[in-house]
Amino acid sequence: MTNTPDLAETLDHSWQLLEQGARDRLSPARLVVLSTVLPDGGPDSRMVALRRADRGLAELDMHTDLLSHKINQLRLEPRVSVHLWLPDQLVQLRLSGAVQILSGEVVAGHWPQVPQANREAYGHVPPPGTEISASGDWQVHPEAARFCVLRMAVVRIDAVSLDPAGHRRALFSVEDIWQGRWISP
Repeated sequence: MTNTPDLAETLDHSWQLLEQGARDRLSPARLVVLSTVLPDGGPDSRMVALRRADRGLAELDMHTDLLSHKINQLRLEPRVSVHLWLPDQLVQLRLSGAVQILSGEVVAGHWPQVPQANREAYGHVPPPGTEISASGDWQVHPEAARFCVLRMAVVRIDAVSLDPAGHRRALFSVEDIWQGRWISP
């Protein structure tokens, strides 16, 4: 963020970071924390990689194994939050929205683009999160049918800059047509 950004520049910068993270495997904005809701109402968080960011549609895509525990959580409660922290820039983004689970034929065209080394994430036996007797008691069997896309419809972005010259925080939402407003950091 520049020293004196306006709201539009702040929103532009937020989406630029997300788009860069989705595009560039080495970007510090690539890995974000995805938080879901456990069946008992508690939070559950994990790191995921951004795979697509579309400002025009206000969407983010992440990939996961269809048999992972987060899928059942999302089927019960699709509302999520995504957290991005960039320590070198002192920028934090918190996004809220709901996730749609896309699998099967709808995402079959994505599988050929998944690098061979990444395919092992979609086919652990037993499935991710399953209790095992020892740390190595699991195998990798990549399976295209287990690959799915989590498509998040972003409805809110909370952007914080911890600029030494003065902290700034802006809140943007679909409700205000992304116009935004400054809030106290």
